[in-house]
Formats: sequence, C-alpha cells, structure tokens
Amino acid sequence: MRKRILVAAAALFLAPMTAGLAQADGGYLVGKAGVYLPDEGDIDTGFSGEIGYGFDVLPGPGLLAFEGTVGYFNAEKTEDYFTSYTNFYGFQSGYEVNMQADVVPLALSLKAGIETGPVTLYIGGGVDLLFVNMELEYRDSYRDYYYDRYHYSDDDNDVIFAGHVMAGITFDINPRMFVGAEVKYLATDDIEMSFYGGEDVITGDLSGVTVTGVFGFRF
Repeated sequence: MRKRILVAAAALFLAPMTAGLAQADGGYLVGKAGVYLPDEGDIDTGFSGEIGYGFDVLPGPGLLAFEGTVGYFNAEKTEDYFTSYTNFYGFQSGYEVNMQADVVPLALSLKAGIETGPVTLYIGGGVDLLFVNMELEYRDSYRDYYYDRYHYSDDDNDVIFAGHVMAGITFDINPRMFVGAEVKYLATDDIEMSFYGGEDVITGDLSGVTVTGVFGFRF
C-alpha cells in the first residue's frame, strides 16, 4: 500500500505540467524502460522505468529541453550466513538474508543536443528526490515446501537526494513520434534503514547506471 501511495504522489507532483505542455509547441511525452546496474557488484541488476513530460525551448535547429519524470527501479541482494552449529546429520546451521529495495525517483533534468536530420544526440543532467522502501527478509538456508520454520521480514522507508548525468540518442519515426536509447548515471546520498526495532541497521547508497530504451510523442 505504501508503494502505491508513493507512486500516486509522484504522479500528482508531475500532473500540473501536463496542461501547460499540451498547449505549446515543443512539449513532449516520454517513456523509458530498461535496466538498473548498481555500482556494487554483489547487488543484482534490476528493472528501471520512467515516464515524464518535457519542453524543448529550441524546437527545430537543436535541443534545449527541461524534463520532469517519475520512475521506478529496484535492487536486490541475497547473502547466506552460517553459524558454528552442526547438527546430527552433519549439516551446518545457517540462514539466508534477502534485501529488496523499491525506489520511486522524481527527477528534473536539463538536456541539450544537436539534430542531424531525424537523429538527435543529447547530453544532460539534473537532480532527483528518491522515495525508497526496503524489505529485509530472513529465511532458513535449509527449507523446502514442507519445511520453512525460520522466516520473518521487516521493512523501512527513507527519502534521499541524488544527482544524475545522461547521454542519449533519438530517431524520429515521423514529426511527432521518436524512439531511442539513453544512458544515465545516478549518484545518491546514503540511505539509512532500521529493522526489527533497531537491531539491524543498513546504510549505503543506491548509485548506479540505468540503460533504457526511449519512446516519445511530441505535442
């Protein structure tokens, strides 16, 4: 439920931009979908997606655009821990810890580029506000459909700031529609999550690279 509330709040944040962009030349709607590649190598690759609105103040000869987006990406990490206890059958006691982060970023970007025929090359940068929900789950390392006695979880939320730089390319399908690709590097502040009444505290950043396909429609 909390994740749905975050997404709804982000959408409401961007909604006032829609009316103004739809009334003026240079406005566009954009969507992006791809992968999130965390800086830390032991964190799994996640999904990344964004939708947003932008306004190009130089439509035609070049690109100078302000863009606001709301997105989602996730990150997951699983670790196995073993104790010094060995049971009668020779199995070492242990447990598995799974950390799942779901992130809703609000981003404001400035993009500049050049157009050559139907192709536009651009670079840009901006600032982000990230709403983070993290779930920490403990499970017994030795479990199956019938045996899963050691299983519990907790979650926490945090809000952090970030900055990003990006580069991309788009191809015009027609004067209104375009597709392309974008690479973005996101540098974030550290999160601080507290679980089980403060017994477990996790800190660290969510910096990483997103690689996405881009599709859009100009007003």
